[in-house]
Amino acid sequence: MDTYLRGDMYKIVRFVLFFFPPEGVHHFSMRCLKGLCGWPVTRRLVEWACRPEGMDDFSGGAPGAGTGGSGGKGLQREVFGLVFPNPVGLGAGFDKNALYLRELTALGFGFVEIGTVTPLAQAGNEQPRLFRLPEDQALINRMGFNNDGAEVIAGRLCGGRGEAGPAEVGEGGGSSGGAGWAADRRGKYRKE
Repeated sequence: MDTYLRGDMYKIVRFVLFFFPPEGVHHFSMRCLKGLCGWPVTRRLVEWACRPEGMDDFSGGAPGAGTGGSGGKGLQREVFGLVFPNPVGLGAGFDKNALYLRELTALGFGFVEIGTVTPLAQAGNEQPRLFRLPEDQALINRMGFNNDGAEVIAGRLCGGRGEAGPAEVGEGGGSSGGAGWAADRRGKYRKE
Protein backbone atom coordinates (compact mmCIF):
# COMPACT_ATOMS: atom_id res chain seq x y z
CA MET A 1 0.00 0.00 0.00
CA ASP A 2 1.38 3.39 -0.95
CA THR A 3 2.72 5.46 1.96
CA TYR A 4 0.63 8.48 0.97
CA LEU A 5 -2.53 6.38 0.85
CA ARG A 6 -1.81 5.04 4.36
CA GLY A 7 -1.31 8.61 5.63
CA ASP A 8 -4.55 9.84 4.05
CA MET A 9 -6.53 6.90 5.41
CA TYR A 10 -5.12 7.54 8.89
CA LYS A 11 -6.11 11.23 8.76
CA ILE A 12 -9.68 10.40 7.68
CA VAL A 13 -10.17 7.66 10.30
CA ARG A 14 -8.60 9.85 13.02
CA PHE A 15 -10.89 12.75 12.08
CA VAL A 16 -14.00 10.57 12.40
CA LEU A 17 -12.93 8.82 15.61
CA PHE A 18 -12.14 12.12 17.33
CA PHE A 19 -15.89 12.87 17.41
CA PHE A 20 -16.28 10.14 20.07
CA PRO A 21 -14.92 9.72 23.62
CA PRO A 22 -11.35 8.27 23.58
CA GLU A 23 -12.02 5.29 25.84
CA GLY A 24 -15.02 4.23 23.75
CA VAL A 25 -12.96 4.60 20.57
CA HIS A 26 -10.24 2.38 22.07
CA HIS A 27 -12.73 -0.42 22.81
CA PHE A 28 -14.53 0.00 19.46
CA SER A 29 -11.26 -0.08 17.49
CA MET A 30 -9.99 -3.17 19.28
CA ARG A 31 -13.30 -5.01 18.77
CA CYS A 32 -13.09 -4.18 15.04
CA LEU A 33 -9.49 -5.45 14.89
CA LYS A 34 -10.52 -8.61 16.79
CA GLY A 35 -13.27 -9.18 14.21
CA LEU A 36 -10.83 -8.74 11.32
CA CYS A 37 -8.28 -11.07 12.91
CA GLY A 38 -10.98 -13.67 13.55
CA TRP A 39 -10.68 -14.80 9.93
CA PRO A 40 -7.30 -16.17 8.81
CA VAL A 41 -7.38 -14.37 5.46
CA THR A 42 -8.04 -10.93 6.91
CA ARG A 43 -5.60 -11.53 9.81
CA ARG A 44 -2.88 -12.26 7.23
CA LEU A 45 -3.87 -9.08 5.39
CA VAL A 46 -3.47 -7.09 8.62
CA GLU A 47 -0.08 -8.76 9.22
CA TRP A 48 0.97 -7.92 5.66
CA ALA A 49 -0.13 -4.28 5.97
CA CYS A 50 1.77 -3.92 9.27
CA ARG A 51 4.97 -5.67 8.23
CA PRO A 52 8.24 -3.79 8.68
CA GLU A 53 9.43 -1.71 5.72
CA GLY A 54 11.62 -3.62 3.30
CA MET A 55 10.15 -7.00 4.23
CA ASP A 56 8.86 -7.94 0.79
CA ASP A 57 9.14 -11.71 1.30
CA PHE A 58 6.28 -11.69 3.80
CA SER A 59 4.66 -15.10 4.19
CA GLY A 60 1.99 -14.36 6.81
CA GLY A 61 3.57 -13.88 10.21
CA ALA A 62 7.10 -13.98 11.39
CA PRO A 63 9.51 -16.31 9.64
CA GLY A 64 9.79 -19.42 11.72
CA ALA A 65 6.01 -19.98 11.56
CA GLY A 66 3.86 -19.70 14.59
CA THR A 67 6.13 -17.33 16.51
CA GLY A 68 3.80 -14.40 15.94
CA GLY A 69 4.76 -10.81 15.32
CA SER A 70 6.12 -9.25 12.19
CA GLY A 71 9.78 -9.32 11.53
CA GLY A 72 12.46 -11.16 9.65
CA LYS A 73 15.39 -13.01 11.19
CA GLY A 74 17.29 -9.72 11.10
CA LEU A 75 14.86 -8.20 13.62
CA GLN A 76 14.61 -11.25 15.89
CA ARG A 77 16.19 -10.90 19.35
CA GLU A 78 17.02 -13.35 22.12
CA VAL A 79 17.06 -11.84 25.60
CA PHE A 80 17.59 -13.95 28.74
CA GLY A 81 16.70 -17.08 26.77
CA LEU A 82 13.43 -15.67 25.40
CA VAL A 83 13.09 -15.18 21.62
CA PHE A 84 11.27 -12.08 20.42
CA PRO A 85 10.25 -11.79 16.73
CA ASN A 86 11.33 -8.13 16.81
CA PRO A 87 12.43 -5.61 19.45
CA VAL A 88 9.33 -3.39 19.30
CA GLY A 89 6.83 -4.09 22.08
CA LEU A 90 3.68 -2.56 23.51
CA GLY A 91 3.79 -1.44 27.13
CA ALA A 92 1.23 -2.11 29.83
CA GLY A 93 -2.04 -0.23 29.84
CA PHE A 94 -3.24 -0.86 26.30
CA ASP A 95 -4.46 -4.44 26.75
CA LYS A 96 -5.21 -4.52 30.46
CA ASN A 97 -7.10 -7.84 30.37
CA ALA A 98 -5.20 -9.99 27.85
CA LEU A 99 -8.08 -9.77 25.38
CA TYR A 100 -6.15 -8.77 22.24
CA LEU A 101 -2.81 -10.60 22.22
CA ARG A 102 -3.27 -12.22 18.80
CA GLU A 103 -4.51 -8.97 17.31
CA LEU A 104 -1.62 -6.90 18.68
CA THR A 105 0.81 -9.50 17.36
CA ALA A 106 -0.83 -9.12 13.93
CA LEU A 107 -0.13 -5.37 14.14
CA GLY A 108 3.57 -6.26 14.30
CA PHE A 109 4.47 -5.99 17.97
CA GLY A 110 7.26 -8.35 18.99
CA PHE A 111 5.82 -8.64 22.51
CA VAL A 112 2.98 -7.22 24.58
CA GLU A 113 2.91 -6.28 28.25
CA ILE A 114 -0.50 -6.93 29.80
CA GLY A 115 -1.95 -5.07 32.72
CA THR A 116 -1.46 -3.70 35.17
CA VAL A 117 -3.06 -6.78 36.80
CA THR A 118 -4.25 -6.68 40.40
CA PRO A 119 -5.15 -9.64 42.66
CA LEU A 120 -8.89 -8.91 42.42
CA ALA A 121 -10.96 -7.28 39.67
CA GLN A 122 -11.44 -3.55 40.05
CA ALA A 123 -13.17 -0.81 38.07
CA GLY A 124 -10.40 1.80 38.13
CA ASN A 125 -11.11 5.52 38.25
CA GLU A 126 -14.43 7.08 37.32
CA GLN A 127 -15.01 8.21 33.72
CA PRO A 128 -13.98 10.32 31.96
CA ARG A 129 -10.44 9.12 32.64
CA LEU A 130 -8.77 9.29 29.22
CA PHE A 131 -8.15 12.70 27.65
CA ARG A 132 -6.85 13.76 24.23
CA LEU A 133 -4.23 16.44 23.66
CA PRO A 134 -4.52 16.82 19.85
CA GLU A 135 -1.96 19.64 19.63
CA ASP A 136 0.63 17.38 21.27
CA GLN A 137 -0.60 14.18 19.57
CA ALA A 138 -0.88 12.66 23.03
CA LEU A 139 -3.26 11.19 25.59
CA ILE A 140 -3.52 11.66 29.32
CA ASN A 141 -4.32 8.32 30.95
CA ARG A 142 -5.98 8.43 34.36
CA MET A 143 -7.57 5.01 34.06
CA GLY A 144 -6.31 3.55 37.31
CA PHE A 145 -5.81 -0.21 37.53
CA ASN A 146 -9.11 -1.24 35.93
CA ASN A 147 -8.81 -4.95 35.10
CA ASP A 148 -10.56 -8.32 35.42
CA GLY A 149 -8.26 -9.58 38.19
CA ALA A 150 -5.38 -12.05 38.30
CA GLU A 151 -7.41 -15.30 38.24
CA VAL A 152 -9.42 -14.37 35.14
CA ILE A 153 -6.43 -12.98 33.24
CA ALA A 154 -4.25 -15.98 34.13
CA GLY A 155 -6.99 -18.21 32.70
CA ARG A 156 -6.87 -16.26 29.43
CA LEU A 157 -3.10 -16.53 29.23
CA CYS A 158 -3.07 -20.26 29.95
CA GLY A 159 -6.08 -20.97 27.74
CA GLY A 160 -4.20 -21.13 24.46
CA ARG A 161 -3.06 -17.86 22.93
CA GLY A 162 -2.97 -19.16 19.36
CA GLU A 163 -0.69 -17.07 17.19
CA ALA A 164 0.07 -14.47 19.82
CA GLY A 165 3.64 -13.43 20.45
CA PRO A 166 5.42 -13.25 23.80
CA ALA A 167 3.51 -11.58 26.64
CA GLU A 168 4.60 -10.14 29.98
CA VAL A 169 2.29 -9.31 32.88
CA GLY A 170 2.60 -6.00 34.73
CA GLU A 171 1.52 -6.62 38.31
CA GLY A 172 0.26 -4.16 40.90
CA GLY A 173 -1.29 -4.26 44.33
CA GLY A 174 -4.01 -1.78 43.43
CA SER A 175 -6.86 -0.96 45.77
CA SER A 176 -7.92 -4.60 46.03
CA GLY A 177 -4.62 -6.21 47.02
CA GLY A 178 -1.77 -5.65 49.43
CA ALA A 179 1.48 -4.00 48.41
CA GLY A 180 3.38 -7.29 48.83
CA TRP A 181 1.15 -9.23 46.45
CA ALA A 182 3.18 -8.70 43.27
CA ALA A 183 6.42 -9.92 44.89
CA ASP A 184 4.68 -13.01 46.29
CA ARG A 185 3.28 -14.03 42.90
CA ARG A 186 6.18 -13.06 40.62
CA GLY A 187 6.53 -15.50 37.72
CA LYS A 188 3.32 -17.39 38.45
CA TYR A 189 1.68 -16.60 35.10
CA ARG A 190 4.67 -17.04 32.80
CA LYS A 191 3.77 -19.40 29.98
CA GLU A 192 6.56 -21.89 29.24
